[in-house]
Amino acid sequence: MKLVVISHACVTPQNQEFFQRISEVAGWDVTIILPRQWKTDFNDRYAVHKLPGFKGEIIPVGVHLKGRVPLHFYHFGLFRAIRQARPDILYIHNESYALSTFQVMLYNFMFLRKTIGFYAAQNIVKTYLLPFRLIEKFNFRQADYCFPVTESAAVALRKKGFTGRIAVLPLGVTENHLRAPVRYVAKQPFVIGYVGRLVPEKGIDILLRSLALVKSAGWECRIIGDGRMKEALVRLSRALAIEDKTRFLGYVGHGEVSSHIAGFSVLILPSLTMPNWTEQFGRVIIEALAAGVPVIGTNSGEIPFLIRKLEGGIVIEEGDPQALASAIDRLIADPALAENFASQGQENVRRYFLEPKIAGDFVTELLGVMAAPGN
Repeated sequence: MKLVVISHACVTPQNQEFFQRISEVAGWDVTIILPRQWKTDFNDRYAVHKLPGFKGEIIPVGVHLKGRVPLHFYHFGLFRAIRQARPDILYIHNESYALSTFQVMLYNFMFLRKTIGFYAAQNIVKTYLLPFRLIEKFNFRQADYCFPVTESAAVALRKKGFTGRIAVLPLGVTENHLRAPVRYVAKQPFVIGYVGRLVPEKGIDILLRSLALVKSAGWECRIIGDGRMKEALVRLSRALAIEDKTRFLGYVGHGEVSSHIAGFSVLILPSLTMPNWTEQFGRVIIEALAAGVPVIGTNSGEIPFLIRKLEGGIVIEEGDPQALASAIDRLIADPALAENFASQGQENVRRYFLEPKIAGDFVTELLGVMAAPGN
């Protein structure tokens, strides 16, 4: 069986590992087509690097609008690459309304007629402007299957009219993320950590305001990430008189994040629901619990469901600095509770979110699609 994956995310080598798992689980021949260069939100440019140990083929193709996830589209070399790969199954690692998804769907409709599907994380029912509304409708008609990362994303797909096969396949972590739970909470200082973009919807200003209300002493905050709010957040930390205990570490590469998380006593995800956005998954929660670090998160989007499923931390009301400060004080004052969250959360990550299991589910679902009448 030949699986061809089109994925901008696989420019980061660590994201190729999941598809290597699929090759190992199923014995399939996997080819990944990806951008020759990519650009992040932080103006960093990535060139293609193949993950050591990935046995499939990596085909880089030029793209327009590098870094624009829904808007980027490939040069004509994409079609040559797909044709040469001779796929039995196509998987587009992008949303239903994206231009790159439309490119591949249209080519498959016109020339290949192979089994094809896409990825989904969008958990809000949105009506897009033209031409994206028409693009999504076309892609829905063409796709045989979709792998949303959450149940709410699956519900949104059905509400918008997708009738193909749906299987919820969450984002996962590798064995390399797993560490024995360590009593970071018993150490000084107690390290309060955040990882993500510094943008309004992530609620980092609420985190800073909560730190000014924490009653316990002996803590420090490490903020990993970058974004347009950075300077305003630095000024806010100064105004709150917590500047000397708050470290802005900037952008950290994907492969280095887990080692930073392992140094936290608790991970905070203070996301805020916006009219056109809510937290779609919260993968950093899984990465923290895999490292034996408990979490505190708001009730925005998928965060509360993930924390409760994993039994790895505390859920608070979004936008409430006092509630967040109280939750932090609770963990500082009760190391045994924090240790229990870390241990139970890590065990549940091992049970539900390891990539070999998810890769096996991916393969099982695709075999089901292939066996369905008409394929």
